[in-house]
Amino acid sequence: MSKAAAEDFKFGKLLVKNTVSNYLSTAVKLVSSIFLTYFLVNGLGREFYGFWSLLWSVFIYSLLLDLGFGKAVEKYCAEASFSGNMKKFNSILSTIIFGYCIIALVIISIGFGMSIYLDKIFTLHDGGYTINIAYYRKVFMLFTLGIALVFPTGVFPTILLAMQRTYLRNYVIVANKLIEVVGVWYIFHAEYSLMTLIIFTTSINLLSNVVMAIMAFRLMPGLKIRFSYIKLSTLKYIADFSFYTYLLTICDLIIFQTDRVLLGVMVGMTSVAIYQIATKIPQMISIESTQFQTNLAPIAAILHKSGDKEKLQQTMFDSTRITVFICTGVFAVSIPLVRPILYRWLKIEDGTTIMLAYILISSMYILIVFRDTAKHFLLMTGYHRLLSKIAIAEAVSNIVLSIIFIKLIGVIGVACGTLIPNVIISVMIIFPLAAKHSGSSPVPYLLKVYLPVILVAAPITSLIIFATHAVPMYKWTFWALSVTAATTGIIYLTAGWLVYVTRAEKKKLCSFLPEFVPRKLIAFITK
Repeated sequence: MSKAAAEDFKFGKLLVKNTVSNYLSTAVKLVSSIFLTYFLVNGLGREFYGFWSLLWSVFIYSLLLDLGFGKAVEKYCAEASFSGNMKKFNSILSTIIFGYCIIALVIISIGFGMSIYLDKIFTLHDGGYTINIAYYRKVFMLFTLGIALVFPTGVFPTILLAMQRTYLRNYVIVANKLIEVVGVWYIFHAEYSLMTLIIFTTSINLLSNVVMAIMAFRLMPGLKIRFSYIKLSTLKYIADFSFYTYLLTICDLIIFQTDRVLLGVMVGMTSVAIYQIATKIPQMISIESTQFQTNLAPIAAILHKSGDKEKLQQTMFDSTRITVFICTGVFAVSIPLVRPILYRWLKIEDGTTIMLAYILISSMYILIVFRDTAKHFLLMTGYHRLLSKIAIAEAVSNIVLSIIFIKLIGVIGVACGTLIPNVIISVMIIFPLAAKHSGSSPVPYLLKVYLPVILVAAPITSLIIFATHAVPMYKWTFWALSVTAATTGIIYLTAGWLVYVTRAEKKKLCSFLPEFVPRKLIAFITK
């Protein structure tokens, strides 16, 4: 094996390790999300669960104060791992962390200001019931302090990601989620308050970031954070990239988080709770479908830095094929099971929640298969300005349409306001752009990447739809749901392996299998 081939093999094994650990982490997060949602809905009640969801949605807007530095850390750390220029990266990291400390103080100030006018900003009543505003002001302020405390340490998970050591980050996340489930259960079992819940979640998130910081320093011996490394010239150097990624962050927050805020302002907490529940399955589909893509931004940054355009195009094309295959499989298995899942999990069977879930799942699928991979590559290869302009147009359209549709058709309207601009931009703008930068054109790209996998998935989806209508709702158990999903998933993977995956790809994937796997079996499955 040549040196180049050995390096590719080593890198491929690392990629597989990262992706497998991503799915392990995903499985733990999915299971923990099921239990956490159950504990929170039943422990807080629908009204207070709506407030808790709104609380997280509002404070996700603290990412607006990230100023694009998170993506800058990912990009320049990946480039430093390729070039070895640690002096430059140390200056970037030290400057960013110092900036994050200042931003943490800003978060505290904004949060305290909002807490004073909490009852003026949101509709904190529903059906004649009014939330204890004094208590919830205290909750809001405590939550602000927790977010501010954790904020500066958020760079360290990003460093592990940029160094292609995602599996280490995942080990910490798994431990975090297991502790969180046990802790939240105990908090409600012991009848502690929301204050206790906030202190607990803040503490475990901070501890997780500290552990990842220790890992980052051990992996990069030359990594240093010093006050003397802070330079104004460093800010100017990263300003162009950071500014446009900051715009992307703002637009993403508007697109994915404003829905709950609009419902909280225009309708009430019950609608926020309904919408939050409807987003759970789309969120699960997103998590299941995007674990491979966490590897892509650092790879794109390294290939762009190396100047290997041909390899960059081929990697983007191959990555899109993998993304489309994974996401279509998850979508095909999940969407017919929406109704029985919601019924068995949370006893939800009202048409509004189910319709919301269908619309949001469809929107999520379109977003991932047409945009997710392309966005990683384009962002790290000089197209951050174009992406930000597209995102601004989508964000404005999203919020305007959502307001209009909420007034016309209520809570369903907010989902329609998300779906319509997403479809237009994904299919008519990003898709042709992705095809071009993968060294192809839209029609051949569609025929090679999308059409085969849709033909594989269509009959499988039809089979699950038949099964869900043949079995009465009350007879669906978690065991039946798991067996149905697993069986159809295996059928999809088998059909995809035979039809969609090329022989060369089969051999390359099988080369990463452990040595104890019989060679005859490998030869048989790669025919």
